[in-house]
Amino acid sequence: MSPAHAGPRILKPLEIRGTRARNRLWLPPMCMYSAEAGDGRVTDWHLTHYASRSVGGFGTIIVEATAVTPEGRLSPQDLGLWDDRQVEGHRRLARAIAEGGALPGIQLGHGGRKAGTPAMRPAAPGARRATLEGW
Repeated sequence: MSPAHAGPRILKPLEIRGTRARNRLWLPPMCMYSAEAGDGRVTDWHLTHYASRSVGGFGTIIVEATAVTPEGRLSPQDLGLWDDRQVEGHRRLARAIAEGGALPGIQLGHGGRKAGTPAMRPAAPGARRATLEGW
């Protein structure tokens, strides 16, 4: 076996459209529900959690479901990007992931009529009313 083929392929770099990941290991988005209730901002917990996984060797890290409106959160502790005050925390988070060697990504989300708490249920008209059980 030639040196170019030595080792498992999953540990080889991956390039897609000019963007290169150091390997093919991805940390998928997993809802951690660790934002301060109500404000959706990145906390020190997020910085530590994601930066440690970057330093640990993942090639790409996709940050957890991040709500685009406060009413669309899956829980009151979801990360958010519906307000300019949330942007700087996400910049810091992306920078921390990149400094650890991984490519940062984000999963944007909206819970729709299944949003996380009764207080956040959408009030728009629809064919079906959301219920507390809902699922």
